[in-house]
Amino acid sequence: MTLIATHGRDEYAGSCQLTRVTHPWGAAKHGVRSDALFLHSLCCAHELRHSGVGTELLHAAKAHSKPLYLTVRCPKGASANPAHAVLQKRASRLLRFYSRNGFRTVAHNAEGDFTLMLHMP
Repeated sequence: MTLIATHGRDEYAGSCQLTRVTHPWGAAKHGVRSDALFLHSLCCAHELRHSGVGTELLHAAKAHSKPLYLTVRCPKGASANPAHAVLQKRASRLLRFYSRNGFRTVAHNAEGDFTLMLHMP
């Protein structure tokens, strides 16, 4: 299912994509429930970031009263590529955002570059 936020005269503000959990990585190992939802994407119009649109969409996703999983890509180590540092900073901000909104870290993949987070209703 897709949730869409608008502003003004029905202009796009953001969206998020939810699906029922079938078998995300580590599902058996981490006791992922079959009635859970998985948040695949949360997008906000660039000019509306830090305006509360993302939080509103996240609250709408959590309103389904089901366990809600998501992953955050967290690049590890150092790199000469400037984009690597940008992605690390972005991941850090996302982890803080989701933590402030009731998600907790439940696992990291073997390489340590993805973090699985869970919100329980």
